[in-house]
Amino acid sequence: RDLHYPLRRQRQMCIRDSRLGADVCDMEFIQFHPTALAVDSQNPFLITEAMRGHGAILMTRSEYDKWKDVGDSPDDLSYMKRYSEKGSLDTRDVVARATDRELKRSGDPHVLLVTEHLDVEEIRQEFPTIADKLAEHGINLGPDPIPVRPAAHYLVGGVKVDENGRSMHEGKALPGLYSIGEVARTGLHGANRLASNSLLEAVVYSERAATDIISRAEDGLLPDMLEDITYWRGEDLEELADHGTLQSDLLALRTMMTNDVGLVKSDSRLENAREKIAQIRADVVPVWHATKPTQAMVELRNLIICAELVIEASMLRDETESSTTAWNTISNTVETSGGKVIQASVDHDSGQQLVGMGGACLLYTSDAADEEDSVDLGGRRI
Repeated sequence: RDLHYPLRRQRQMCIRDSRLGADVCDMEFIQFHPTALAVDSQNPFLITEAMRGHGAILMTRSEYDKWKDVGDSPDDLSYMKRYSEKGSLDTRDVVARATDRELKRSGDPHVLLVTEHLDVEEIRQEFPTIADKLAEHGINLGPDPIPVRPAAHYLVGGVKVDENGRSMHEGKALPGLYSIGEVARTGLHGANRLASNSLLEAVVYSERAATDIISRAEDGLLPDMLEDITYWRGEDLEELADHGTLQSDLLALRTMMTNDVGLVKSDSRLENAREKIAQIRADVVPVWHATKPTQAMVELRNLIICAELVIEASMLRDETESSTTAWNTISNTVETSGGKVIQASVDHDSGQQLVGMGGACLLYTSDAADEEDSVDLGGRRI
């Protein structure tokens, strides 16, 4: 399930948790991977950023055609040179936003990751899994350009937890409900997860949760298991005869989230998204109440709820005023005089800085927005 929000089990669990009363927060912070394989597939496949480190270059279709004619270095013709001196080697947030803008400008469905200027045997030996996956789609790694586009990669927000992974509600832990992994909002990532930090988070929090559960079990503090659990509704309801409407609503939801609640958000697009999700809900709810639930229906209903949470959270974050500023531009860390580490990044289009601390992203105008690797907080307190 590619496009914008692939529904994985973590996100289904997140929705179930929220129905139990757990606080769900920071849902607007979603990290995008810049180079997902742009093919018609139900299973999204990410092209590792290490391939760009190996020398692969991002180009639009028109740039690629020009390069084939003139034969210069592909890096010199890459659109990434217009966004960063580092070109295709810049960080995932910079590359993803640049690619998003180019696709919106051109109307193309994807850009190209070019590797044919590299040693074919060497790159295939370096990336055998990618070579095999591309071959499944008729793409020959090396000679053939790889179609790629940004894709939603990691949900930074989720169920709010304490230091032991216990799900929280209004400052208090919910008895017996723990949230670990991508479903949880621990606050450890700031506004943008650094690559692989989620693995460390999962190791730390799983150990903490296990220790807490064992301790509570030994002290007799765990809640009793529920015996009388209500069965899933479905009695006296008919089977859904036509899943066609669900498929069209799912496509509409994905398209809306990609176009209006994607890498770069604006008030007008979020208003459009709010109206569209309300219409999708109006289409689905009557079917939900009138027929026996199927997996497809349950997943669509969960996606609707998840989309509503992301849209509303994005609209409530009124610190961001620039229509060109993405939520996932955090890329540098600095330390304040108080010893707190925060992450900051400059948006090159608006000349504004985004600052993230403990899962929050704050925006303010900076007079020194020229250097992304030299952030001057100017003594301001947010």
